Amino acid sequence: MLVLSRRVKEQLVIGNEVVITVQKIAGNRITLSIDAPKEVRVRRGELSAQRMTQLELETRQQVETQSVSRRRPAPAASSVPGDQTHVAIASRPLA
Repeated sequence: MLVLSRRVKEQLVIGNEVVITVQKIAGNRITLSIDAPKEVRVRRGELSAQRMTQLELETRQQVETQSVSRRRPAPAASSVPGDQTHVAIASRPLA
């Protein structure tokens, strides 16, 4: 992690296309301007965390739905030799 101190009107340049400028400092708040290409997504951290949680839930639901539709019936007891050890592997956390 890189930690920098900046004053009003000083900039940070990320890559060749993203420029962050300190516009105003008032107490414990700063105002930034971000100049970036349209294809670069810029979000506040708390929104990104909320969105990631939502995406994780949606992905988990999709995986569960797919796994239910893909489940194969268990082999008949007579088709599994008694001397084999079986191991189940969970594809998601059990909690």
